[in-house]
Amino acid sequence: YLRTVTGLSAVKEVSSLRRELLQPKYTMALTKIRSAWDVAENTSGMTVTATMGDRIASCLDNLQNAVEAAKAGDAASCMSGINAVLLAADALTSDREMLEKTYFPRDHYLAVFTPLVLPLLLPLLLGLAREMKRYKSLSNGESDDAQTEKNGSN
Repeated sequence: YLRTVTGLSAVKEVSSLRRELLQPKYTMALTKIRSAWDVAENTSGMTVTATMGDRIASCLDNLQNAVEAAKAGDAASCMSGINAVLLAADALTSDREMLEKTYFPRDHYLAVFTPLVLPLLLPLLLGLAREMKRYKSLSNGESDDAQTEKNGSN
């Protein structure tokens, strides 16, 4: 902005700066409140806890105070009110109770964990089968020497 000589153009510059700073934050605050409301409305069976209710009330109170301060022309109070709304809305939208639980189908788990678990289980199961076979042969009365001769002759 250029320096101005008259006080009237300086006031216009300050008010346009105030509009440019406040409008995006006000819009963002409203968007966050609406998204939190939509999540609460669309989630069936969701109970609103006291903490969530306090955060919603805080958002709405601070938003009302910011609008009243903007109407009165108090830019500092309006900005602090909008910042308080943004903080409360962030806390509300990041609350674990507001987030829906993710659903992963069994096919997804199978596709992810099979390559991880199969190389671990395969040698374990093969060793277990060999050990069971050896135990059965020992319990039938064959000795280790007879078992090694039998395996060696095959």
